[in-house]
Amino acid sequence: VGIFDISHMGIIDVTGDDATAYLDYITTNDCRTLADGKALYSVLCNERGGIIDDIFIYRYSDDRYRLIVNASNREKDYAWLVSHMSSWLVNVSDVSEPYALFAIQGPHAAHVLETAWHFSLDQLSYHSFCHRTCNGRDIFIATTGYTGEYGCEVMFLRNDASDVFKELMDAGASYGMQPIGFGARD
Repeated sequence: VGIFDISHMGIIDVTGDDATAYLDYITTNDCRTLADGKALYSVLCNERGGIIDDIFIYRYSDDRYRLIVNASNREKDYAWLVSHMSSWLVNVSDVSEPYALFAIQGPHAAHVLETAWHFSLDQLSYHSFCHRTCNGRDIFIATTGYTGEYGCEVMFLRNDASDVFKELMDAGASYGMQPIGFGARD
């Protein structure tokens, strides 16, 4: 099992009465088909249908979504989303700064979460997410990785990153957990 620091990824919240309709318009998927607590892989396209970026869309409710975008496209994606929101009752906010993200990948990923936080990944189907209080911290846990390996992503306040890293590494020690460079996922 490995742990990857993916804190460089962009996090953009889309909220408001038209959030679902707006995301249906601005991405290539039908967000109306998403249930609360589910996620989908999608793309942002320009006017000619060319891809701006591939993203994950997480649905909290009909009027609240979270997008995870690629780090190198964060500013471009945010600008694109904002530039197309004027006719919609939505708010688009780049909320990346206060958060850190880790990906835990490998056959023993579930064991690490169970040991560290008494959380079973069996509670989440593929492309699902939840929030749990783990050792006094709000942790976002999602099963949306697209490397082909079993695992999850966890998001939490950046100030807690070293404590969360230590908790996960300690929990994964008996499974041979190692910190892995992001490029290794490719």
